[in-house]
Amino acid sequence: MFINAGTLLIGQLVTWLPMGKFISKFKFHPREAKKHLLPVLTFAVVPIITLVPVSLNKVLLGSFVSKLDVGYYNQAFKLITLFVVFVTALTTVMSPRMVKQYYREKKEDFLLSTYFSFRFTAFTTLPLATGLMVVAPTFIPLFLGEAFTASVLNLQILAPSLFFSGLSGILGIQILVTLGKNRAYSLSILAAALFSLMANVMLMFTYGSIGTSFAYLLFTILACLFQAFFARRFFSPKKAFYQIVPYVIASALACAGEIIISTIFLGENPFLIILLEVIVGATAYFSYLFLVKDVMLFKGFSLIQKSF
Repeated sequence: MFINAGTLLIGQLVTWLPMGKFISKFKFHPREAKKHLLPVLTFAVVPIITLVPVSLNKVLLGSFVSKLDVGYYNQAFKLITLFVVFVTALTTVMSPRMVKQYYREKKEDFLLSTYFSFRFTAFTTLPLATGLMVVAPTFIPLFLGEAFTASVLNLQILAPSLFFSGLSGILGIQILVTLGKNRAYSLSILAAALFSLMANVMLMFTYGSIGTSFAYLLFTILACLFQAFFARRFFSPKKAFYQIVPYVIASALACAGEIIISTIFLGENPFLIILLEVIVGATAYFSYLFLVKDVMLFKGFSLIQKSF
């Protein structure tokens, strides 16, 4: 508890202390503050709503099924959250820029930033999701022990949520919140959370932790669909789809290579299997992107070259 609380406190101090250079004094005007109250409260409701798929479903699983199932689900969910940084980092960086572009009426730049976000999200999360799905049968027993073998399927079901969470960050925060559509953003999360809750109640009694994993994946998918519906007038879904296609193909090739390795080396040293899967998967993924001259890949090469 001390470590968790301490790291949060230090994180806030690191963020706020440098602000003293830019803020010398400020005045509080109730009338000016009032107009911001409702939008802020609308946006603040979202973290509360997300407690339904993240925490409440877990509580229901433990209360009505078993604590053991909570353990299987929780370990897989913790592994997924390790990679959420790829999802949240982009939204944190891009949102201020997109607000500036939109309100300065640079609509073309706003759309370019939006499509870049789709590309970056697919580029980073799709190979991670497919890789986790293939590596899970070897990684889980090695990392958590044979007693947690049941977590393998949980991790495989939860893995695609990385990609859908990334899309939700673009559609929800980078588009809807940027455009001031906080209510639409909140409604999309609320609707997805309610469907997730119903799915969990229907599935957990029969499938245990597997049902709860599916309910969370359903939450991320539905949140994307609802947000895409509300944001459809502000970007081209067809063009966004074409931004993602190269990474779907590259990830499928990488996944096929990883499956071949896991089949050939079945029963061998798990460290060796995981290492070979990572090498073969990464080689297949980047080779395809190199052959099609992918923009993101060459932009990455250019940044690395400049840094040296």
